[in-house]
Amino acid sequence: MERPATEQAAWPGPGWLRIAVLAGLAGGLAAAAWNSLIGEAVLGQAIKLEDAATKHVHAVAMTEPFTRREQQGGMVLGELLLGCGLGLLIAGAALLAGPRFIGPARRGWLALIGVSAWSFLVLPAIAYPALPPGVESSLSIDTRQLSYVTLVCSGVLGATLARLAWLRLDGRLRAVVGAAAFLAPALLAVVLLPHEHVATPIDHGLLAHFRLVAVGSQAVFWGLTGIAGLWLIDHQVGAAVQAARARLARR
Repeated sequence: MERPATEQAAWPGPGWLRIAVLAGLAGGLAAAAWNSLIGEAVLGQAIKLEDAATKHVHAVAMTEPFTRREQQGGMVLGELLLGCGLGLLIAGAALLAGPRFIGPARRGWLALIGVSAWSFLVLPAIAYPALPPGVESSLSIDTRQLSYVTLVCSGVLGATLARLAWLRLDGRLRAVVGAAAFLAPALLAVVLLPHEHVATPIDHGLLAHFRLVAVGSQAVFWGLTGIAGLWLIDHQVGAAVQAARARLARR
């Protein structure tokens, strides 16, 4: 049985900030690479269709504020900022919840990544999948943004309720109530939020391809963020445990 000093060292504490931010940056770099290598071709097709549907193509091209290369640089910077921001959110959630709620560092990290992917990737992809440039939604931008935030909050709420049910109940009731608590807020949000349809004519093959690439980019982001976080946890927590054991041995 581990002594209290080593048990305390096994929890990263403020080290969650370093772990989550660096892992988020790694995920952002991976997503940027995916977008550059795979997503760029699909995005280029969508832009060509958008230009073809514009009456004053040459006039629009002359007034574009950024070149494609500059836009790609902005995409990389945006992915890194997104990774850093989401890393801060995950670290804050870990510090707020604590080890009693989310469990040991590795298991807690995987749980946080899973909840984040469910809330930020799966639910929005089901209700409001990505739209290519120039393709308009039947919903206003404000409605779409508010609905997206609501979906994310419903995913986080469901995961929190499910964890509370798991901690407080026993046996089969724990699994049944936990599953119901996890799914209920998300299902309600998907059903009650305004539905969307594409308001601009577009080739359905291109639309499906674009959405698949967009989902793939986010899946790469969360996957690499999770892997990088596990690696950082193993190194940081492992070093902290060894240092704690060394201090105990010298006593």
